[in-house]
Amino acid sequence: MGCAFASQNELGRLCDEQNYEKDVAARIRASGFSDVRTQVPIEVSHGAFRKEYRVDLIADDALYELKTVAALLCEHDVQVLNYAMMLNVNHGKLINFRAERVKGRLRFNAVPTQDRYRFLIDDAAWRPQGRECEEIIQLTKSFLADWGAYLDFRLYEQAIIFHFGGEAEVVYQAPMIRGGVDIGSTRFTCHRTDVCFTVSGYSDRQRQRPHLIRQMLHSPFRAMQWINFHQRNITIETLIKN
Repeated sequence: MGCAFASQNELGRLCDEQNYEKDVAARIRASGFSDVRTQVPIEVSHGAFRKEYRVDLIADDALYELKTVAALLCEHDVQVLNYAMMLNVNHGKLINFRAERVKGRLRFNAVPTQDRYRFLIDDAAWRPQGRECEEIIQLTKSFLADWGAYLDFRLYEQAIIFHFGGEAEVVYQAPMIRGGVDIGSTRFTCHRTDVCFTVSGYSDRQRQRPHLIRQMLHSPFRAMQWINFHQRNITIETLIKN
């Protein structure tokens, strides 16, 4: 943190993230750290699917994610914990250089690697609407068996999209109609022409459920397959338009 403060003191707080990254790394090396790496790749794969993340800075096995944002958000916590779990390290630290004074936030990885594979799947409310729906469920289960739970839900979503042909085939701006009035379009991911799917990471799933239903009711889809990842609990539910 002393190197981070020194970097902001000399460069100010308006530089690009990569400037602080390179400057802090140089300062850490000069202070005597033996292993300092930047933009460290982490690859996650399953079959033909490949996803590469890059950790901003690792210094003697300590993980740092650098930011130049107005304020640190929950999504930044998710990012640094995601990296910590993938690398099986105990904690990661967020450092924000855009604040008036450098802000650091330590996040502990409380999930040992073996615990990520002790997940629970609740599919009691799932109703397949076709072969593709069966594929989504099998894919989800195979990703969990390979990677475990607790990771950023967007990783599982991207893997499902890849399986069905990529964003060009799956992501669709669907028209939204309310009472016969065209109110524009909304982004959906769909695996059938009449059925969409959504992947989320809500901690309070029941509060979000009515909003997904309202969204679907004004779309051209007759059903939605909803996969929610929250820590060790994975819920798969089918929402059907009445």
